[in-house]
Amino acid sequence: MNLTNKTIDGVLVVRPTRDELTALEVGDMVVDCFGHIVPVATIDFSGISDAGKRFIGISTPFGEHGTMTSSFVEGEVVLTLPVCDKWHRSENVPSF
Repeated sequence: MNLTNKTIDGVLVVRPTRDELTALEVGDMVVDCFGHIVPVATIDFSGISDAGKRFIGISTPFGEHGTMTSSFVEGEVVLTLPVCDKWHRSENVPSF
């Protein structure tokens, strides 16, 4: 995968850096909302927030003909279903 990650208590936790989001390209591997590692199909938007953080919006394959959108923010935990099921809130996820 092309984003900073660590498996904690059996759950894949992803916390992308600014450099990783800046360098992300179509075909790179990321995590989807289900916690699966999937390729980036399109990059739909990117920028810098008012707080000075890099963000990016992408789509990934979903099913045979569909796509699913996701967004990532530098330094913030990607809230996948397994992460939410385990810790309920991003503030509860152990740091790494």
